[in-house]
Amino acid sequence: MMNQTRMEQRINWLQQEVEHLEEKLKEFPQGELVAYPNGAYYKLFHKQDGERHPLKSEDRLARQLFAKALVQRQYEDRALEFKMLQAFARKREKVERDWAHKVARESEGLARVLKVERPKSPQEEWLSEEYEVNPVNPDQRNIKVPGVGMVRSKSEYIIAKTLRDEKIPFRYECRQIIGGKIYYPDFTILHPETNEIYLWEHFGLMGDSRYRRNAFDKMAWFAKNGYFYNDHFIMTFEDQDHPLDSARVQHEIQDHFRT
Repeated sequence: MMNQTRMEQRINWLQQEVEHLEEKLKEFPQGELVAYPNGAYYKLFHKQDGERHPLKSEDRLARQLFAKALVQRQYEDRALEFKMLQAFARKREKVERDWAHKVARESEGLARVLKVERPKSPQEEWLSEEYEVNPVNPDQRNIKVPGVGMVRSKSEYIIAKTLRDEKIPFRYECRQIIGGKIYYPDFTILHPETNEIYLWEHFGLMGDSRYRRNAFDKMAWFAKNGYFYNDHFIMTFEDQDHPLDSARVQHEIQDHFRT
C-alpha cells in the first residue's frame, strides 16, 4: 500500500483530474457511440435521447464520440478511485506495503550473509517462464532493444526500453486468448507491486482509414470481453503528424504502475 504522503498526493491529483475531465467532457458532442455486432464487424450508431442514427467509422462524429467514451471511462475510473481513497485515508494508518518492502530488504540482506540463494520473486518467476510469441512475419521484428529482444517499430522500441528502464516486467507479443480468439497484444505486463496482468496495445497508423477501422473493431472486441481503456488495458496512438514520444509513454507508466 502507498504511504500516507503519497496517498495524500494521489488524492489531490485525483481531485484535480476529476475536475479537469468533467470540463473536458463538456467539450464533446451530446450522446454516445454504441456498437452492435454485424457478422465479423460492428455497426456504429450515435445514440441520443432514445434515438439511434447510423455512423461510419471514418465519420468525424464517430471519432469524437469514441474519444468522448474514452474520456468518460477515464473520468469514471478517476472518480471511483478518488472516492475510495478518501474513505480509505480516513480509516487506515498502518502502511502494509512499506512493511512488506522492509521485510523483503532484510530477507535479502540475511540471505547474502548466510550465503544462501534468494528465492525468486513472483516477477522473476514470471519473466523466466517460456511463452508463445506471435509467429506472423517474425522478420519484421528488426529493431533491437538491448536486454529485451527485437521489436517491430520505433514506437514499440520506446515502450519496451522505458518498461525495461523502469524495471517493469513484460512480455512482447505474448499469446493471449480473448473472447475465444487468439491475440498477440503488443505488450503483456505484470504489475510490479500487485502482480496483476495489464495489456498494452499501440496503434501506430491511425492516419490510415483502413487501419483505423480495424483498430476500432479491435478496441470494440477487447471492450466486449472485459478489457476497457485504463482498466488493465493501456492504449497509445499515433499518426504521421502526432508521433509517439517518450513523455507519453512515461506518463502511462507513472499513471498505471507508480501510484
